[in-house]
Amino acid sequence: MDHRMPIKSGIEASKEILLIDQNIKIIFLSADITVKEEAYSIGVFGFWDKPFMISPLIDDIKKAFESFNSLGSN
Repeated sequence: MDHRMPIKSGIEASKEILLIDQNIKIIFLSADITVKEEAYSIGVFGFWDKPFMISPLIDDIKKAFESFNSLGSN
């Protein structure tokens, strides 16, 4: 999720998505680090400052999938 998007901010979009399903794992990829704390406070899974290295991001995505998959095993 990026923060600066044409119709609504990433924060607004994330809030709407998480209202539908709190188990969704949202990872922010944004150059606007001023929203990092707010993003975490609403429940995003991760936040990556642009520019970023792809391999650690892939690790974070794998963690999100593992976390999501563990919900189904309970």
